[in-house]
Amino acid sequence: MKEWKQQGKLPVLCLDDFESLLKYPDKFDNGFYDNLRSLMDSNALMLVVASRKQLDVYANEHRFVSSFFNIGHTIYLKELTTDEAIELSRLPTRSTNGAALSVDEQNHAQQWGDRHPYKLQLAGYYLWEARQQGKAIKWAKQQFEQQLADPKSKVKGKWWQLRLRWLVWDLPVRLGRIAKFIGGTVDDVSNWIIGMVILLLLVLVLVGVLHWNEVWDFVRDKLGIK
Repeated sequence: MKEWKQQGKLPVLCLDDFESLLKYPDKFDNGFYDNLRSLMDSNALMLVVASRKQLDVYANEHRFVSSFFNIGHTIYLKELTTDEAIELSRLPTRSTNGAALSVDEQNHAQQWGDRHPYKLQLAGYYLWEARQQGKAIKWAKQQFEQQLADPKSKVKGKWWQLRLRWLVWDLPVRLGRIAKFIGGTVDDVSNWIIGMVILLLLVLVLVGVLHWNEVWDFVRDKLGIK
């Protein structure tokens, strides 16, 4: 890795199914994730991860303490177009060139999946599994619904938590990262502290305690602007 860095090459490691690592905590432990974090911090590695949940959720569930789980930019997978959903449901099996699902099963997969990549994949899996085991479509639908990550009620219950996290952590960290423009290499905790101070100053301006000029003087001081 160091030799690649010296040559100006940046390896990109793509993990398509992050959950697979969680099945072997004795091999992929905190030390493993700390090493990945160290390589990323030193700009020796770029990591792209596909996962069903945010990484910090897995850290809490599996009691990981590595700082690896606290970094990264999250991009949420969006719905496919109708044509993309149809194409996905028509994918062939690995052993033959024919479609894995029958036309009727493809229609069911598209209806259940509703153009959502994960749901389409899940629907296709259980429809194929039902045919292999000689079970009815009804069984596939039941398995599909049971396997879905969270019921709608739980999703609604988590919404305020996500908004609170964004307000008290993500937003301050992003504001605090302004300090990196002057070449500083501060961690997220330092970024959070700076960001919270900026937010507090903005609130004091809104309530009339401070003036905008005082806030601007503070920001200029932190950025080293004269």
